[in-house]
Amino acid sequence: MESEIKCPSCGIKFTQKKSLYCHVRKFHDEKLVSDLLPAKDCFCQFCDKKFLNKKSLDTHITKYHPGSENPNKLKTTRIICTYEACRKELFTFPNLRHHLLEEHKVKVESEIIEFCGIAEFESWKLNEEQATFSKFVADRAMARINDSKSKQFYYCHRSYSYRKKGSDIREIKSMGTNKIGGVCPSMLEVTILKYDRTEKVQVNYWKTHCGHQQEIGRIGLDQESKIKIAVIIIDLKI
Repeated sequence: MESEIKCPSCGIKFTQKKSLYCHVRKFHDEKLVSDLLPAKDCFCQFCDKKFLNKKSLDTHITKYHPGSENPNKLKTTRIICTYEACRKELFTFPNLRHHLLEEHKVKVESEIIEFCGIAEFESWKLNEEQATFSKFVADRAMARINDSKSKQFYYCHRSYSYRKKGSDIREIKSMGTNKIGGVCPSMLEVTILKYDRTEKVQVNYWKTHCGHQQEIGRIGLDQESKIKIAVIIIDLKI
C-alpha cells in the first residue's frame, strides 16, 4: 500500500494515487491532475495531458478527441446536465456549473456560511430544506483530512439515477422515482474544524436547483415531523 498522499487543493488524504486523481477530476480543476502526474507518463498527442498508463490515455482520446477506435472504453459519469434535454456529460461539478452558465445562462448562486457546531448546522439545514422544499443527502462517508479537519458533501436528493437495493422487494413510488437521471447543481460542501473543545462548521452552499421542480410531494418527512404525527394519531385514538 502506498503512503498517504494529500490533495493539493483541499488536503483530503488518499492511500492510492488513482483515488486522488478521481477526486481531483470530480471536485477540482481537471488541469491539476496533469501537474500531479510524474513526467515519465504517457502524453496525449492532441492536448499534452499526462496519464499514468496507455489505457487511461486511450480512454481520454476516445472521449475528447475524434478518430478513436475504442468507443467501448468511454469513461462514464453520473454528473450529467439535466437542463431541459441537454444531457451533456461534464464529469466534475465545477465543469457542470461552468456549463450551465456558458451554455444555458443559468448561474449557480453560492454562499459561505459558518456555524458554531454540528447541532447549529443541522438545525439550519433542516430549516433550509423545509423553506425550499428540498433535501440534501450524504452520498458517501465523511472524509477525514487530519485530526482536526473533516469534510462531508451533501447532494440534492433528486440527483443521479434510481438504484435498486437489497432483495428488490420494494417497488418504485406510485408517483415515480425522485431521481432525475443526472445531477442537480445544488449541494453542500461541509468542512468541520475541531480545536480542543471548540467546533466550527463551514458550509459552501450552492443554492440553485436545476433539472427538477421543488415540490413538497417529493420531500420525505423528517424524524421530528414523524414523531409529531405519531403523537397526534395516538391522541386521536385515545
